[in-house]
Parts: sequence; structure tokens; C-alpha cells
Amino acid sequence: MLIAELATWISAGLAIVAVGLAAWQLWLAHRAAREALERAEAMRRLAAAVESNAAKAAGSAQASRAQAERAWEQVKLADRQLEEARQERRTATQTEQWEWAYAVTTVARELVDTGQELIRSALDTQVARTTASPRSATTAKPPAAGRKR
Repeated sequence: MLIAELATWISAGLAIVAVGLAAWQLWLAHRAAREALERAEAMRRLAAAVESNAAKAAGSAQASRAQAERAWEQVKLADRQLEEARQERRTATQTEQWEWAYAVTTVARELVDTGQELIRSALDTQVARTTASPRSATTAKPPAAGRKR
């Protein structure tokens, strides 16, 4: 019986070793499953964060687009205002030039009128002298050369 008992003990020992190995493999599988579960949870958190960031980025893009549109409207408004200011400046310049031209024309007309009045006065004075003097107009001396009246 010694061999039968020894075979039983060896079989029991091998069964215990097999149970131990199976328990150890079960424990490794459990640890791998727990790590996989943790990685899956981390991936879910990252996916949620990515979705949140994508939503924020979409909102920021929409806000940026709206700001760009408002800025473009401001640029167009500023361009229209600049064109209006240029037109007003052209109009004001033309008006000022017309006013200066009118003023110069008026002053020239007054100068012409004044010159004609002076000529008329000088002629009246000369006519008055010639009619008052006993000499006739045919004997009157011509004015000296180079002398202006």
C-alpha cells in the first residue's frame, strides 16, 4: 500500500498545486479585469472631456464668427463714413473756392469801378482846367514823356 498511498499523496499535492495555480490565474485575471475597467472608466472620462471641449470650441468658433461679422460691419460703416467725410470735404472745398472766386471777382469789380471813377475824376479835373484856362485845347502842351498821371 505504500505506493498507493504515495500516489494518493502525490495526486493530492498536485491537485493542491493545480488549485493554487488556478487561484493565482484567477487573481491575475481579476486584476487584469479591474485594470481594464479602470482604463475604460478613464477613457469614458476623457471622451466626456473631449466632447465638452469640442462643445466649448464650437461655441468659441461661433462667437468668433459673430465677432468677425460685427467687425466687418464696423469696417464697412467706417468706410462709408470716410467716403461721406471725403465728399463733405470736397463739397466744402468747392464752396470755399467758389466763395473766394466770388470775393475776388467782387473786389476786382470794385477796383474797376474805383479805377473808372478815378479816371472820370481826373478827366473832369482836366476838362475843368482846360475850359478855365485862356489857352485853347489845341495849344495845350502834351504831358512830359515818362511822367504818369
